[in-house]
Amino acid sequence: MNQQEWIELFESVNGRKPTADELVAAAKAGVIPSPSREKSVRPEVNNQAEADKERPVFSRPAPERDKFGRKLTPPQPSDLERPKPNMVASESPSEQASQTRAQSTSQAGKAVQRASFGGVHQAPQDRQVVENSNQTQAIPSQSRPEVMAGGSQSTSQTTQKKKSKWPRVLFALVALLFLAFAGAGGYAFWRNNDGNIEGTWQLTEWHYYDQDEDKWVNVLNQYKDKKFHYQDFVIVSKQKRFEEDSYSFSTEARNQPYLPLGSYLNDIYQVNQWDKTIDFRVSNREYKDKVTKLIKSELKGYYSYLNAQETKKYIASIAEGYNYSRSYSVDGDKLTIVTQDKSGRKISEAVYHHLSNAKAESLRSDFKKQKAKFEKNYHIN
Repeated sequence: MNQQEWIELFESVNGRKPTADELVAAAKAGVIPSPSREKSVRPEVNNQAEADKERPVFSRPAPERDKFGRKLTPPQPSDLERPKPNMVASESPSEQASQTRAQSTSQAGKAVQRASFGGVHQAPQDRQVVENSNQTQAIPSQSRPEVMAGGSQSTSQTTQKKKSKWPRVLFALVALLFLAFAGAGGYAFWRNNDGNIEGTWQLTEWHYYDQDEDKWVNVLNQYKDKKFHYQDFVIVSKQKRFEEDSYSFSTEARNQPYLPLGSYLNDIYQVNQWDKTIDFRVSNREYKDKVTKLIKSELKGYYSYLNAQETKKYIASIAEGYNYSRSYSVDGDKLTIVTQDKSGRKISEAVYHHLSNAKAESLRSDFKKQKAKFEKNYHIN
């Protein structure tokens, strides 16, 4: 680009003609060719005054311009790049070393804190590297003793927590044992008391299974149909001894009562309140011997109508009752006794009603009178 083309370009961009300084700057920048030495050097005599005018232009440094001739402003340093006075120089080497140690100490303290809460999972490093402006300094970690102290402190706290839990655990166990014993004792008392049948009970219903006819028979109705008066009651003492007494007589012969063998088999039964059963207090052999003695000896006057074979058979049938089981249930003033044979089949069910002391005494008195008549009539001593 020659000088004329540049001038035209300058005018089109800036809307004016360039000054002499701008021409010189463009020539120095190599945008336009410099004028030839012959044209630039003027006669010394004729143009001396004009040269004196132009020398000041070349004597001072022209500002830097772009290719369009605009002044270029040198970049100013920013606040971040501009050095702050007395920031680095004011710090002495001792102060820098103290800051370095403070940084390392804070780092070690953080490591110890992590180790105290994290346990062995976050153990601090043995050394921490602190970078200075010109050198890297390795500072031994001071956290190991603190970690050991923290670990021992954590262990002691855990031990104290375990020790503090023991009284509560022991108290809970004692409370549970107390509740268990109290519950067991309460249940035992309830069950044992629920099976208490102490007193006198009068028979109100009685059904037995007739194997020959394969049907259940209402015993009281059967006595009533035959015009017999039948009385039956049981007595349970404080020692839980079970005694059953009964008698019967025809309404046409009231002075000739009959007492069954069971009214003489006293002191052989015992009440088990816990299981609610009525058990034998004697062995099978003792029971059979007692039955045999009553039939053949003590009550011989009554059983004299039996021959030897019938007596033996009768004793065997009575002795078979030893294999029967008797259980009972209580519902207020109602007592139910169920008898089962050795196969477990129910063969009898009797219902009793609890009597007051006055009625019980009157019933026992009547029984004694009927027993005395029975023994007198059959010469029983």
